[in-house]
Amino acid sequence: MHARKTVPSELIRLAAVQAGVVCRTQVLGFGLPDRATERLISQGIWRRLEMGIYLVPDVEPMWLTRVWAGLLVGGVDARAGGSTAAALQGLTEGRELPIDILVPAGTRLAARDWVVFRQERPGVRSISTRTDPPCTRIEDTVLDLCAAGTPAACIDWITTAVQRRLTTGADLSRALQRRTRMRHRKLITGLIADAASGVHSTLEHRYLSDVERAHGLPKGARQASRPSRHEFIDVLYAEFALVVELDGRIGHVGRLRDRRRDNVHTRTGAPSLRFGWHEVTQESCAVAMEVAEVLIAQGWPGYPTKCAHCLGSVHRQP
Repeated sequence: MHARKTVPSELIRLAAVQAGVVCRTQVLGFGLPDRATERLISQGIWRRLEMGIYLVPDVEPMWLTRVWAGLLVGGVDARAGGSTAAALQGLTEGRELPIDILVPAGTRLAARDWVVFRQERPGVRSISTRTDPPCTRIEDTVLDLCAAGTPAACIDWITTAVQRRLTTGADLSRALQRRTRMRHRKLITGLIADAASGVHSTLEHRYLSDVERAHGLPKGARQASRPSRHEFIDVLYAEFALVVELDGRIGHVGRLRDRRRDNVHTRTGAPSLRFGWHEVTQESCAVAMEVAEVLIAQGWPGYPTKCAHCLGSVHRQP
């Protein structure tokens, strides 16, 4: 009669690192034979998630457990990508299924309802640094999400990644140069440059493109600091002492703080204008004229130009 094998403590520790999941190869490597594994499963101590993938102990798998299970199914060179990598890296709060796993080109694996496998061509993405669980570098994660999304999504992914200091414009540019094929390349190139200059949100980008550039206004400084109050100004036209604050929030949250900031600008001799999402995105021409009016009063020698929307509204008039 054979003595029952106990589960090695080293295997338990490995399972803890991998969110409670191990594969058959790892189990055998620690000297636990298949018959012992089957006994653990039959006793309800372990659970078989997939053929050769086990959950230790038998509990409802967490999202992170699914990530590790997908990586173990994918093999030693598999890594998380797309929205899964974004969640692991703090780019998004969502932990969604199916899990997105990248595997080397030529590796064919059937998708499950909880995991999708995508083949990646060599040389497109940089080599991952050692992370647990393994995933694409943040720059490649951002570019993958941009390639799969809309132009509006590109703005959001790039500005969010830079604003949260997960990456830089220079690192994103280097990652983009490695890709011979890239959807939205022209847009992304411009967005990276804007983010590097201090554009930290979708609303700030819309102001820059639809208000400032489209109407020939002077170039404002982004995220200018006010050291005495440890604050940052969204847009500062320093030469003309004009502050523009952009508020993408809905409702009344933060209104008191905003008024106090505006009052500070006024007391220190800098007139302050504040615009919300609707004004910048739906009434950009009117916003540009309002900003231009204050700039001219503050000494700007120029005059705003008319954009395509301005000209279109003129042509529609009877």
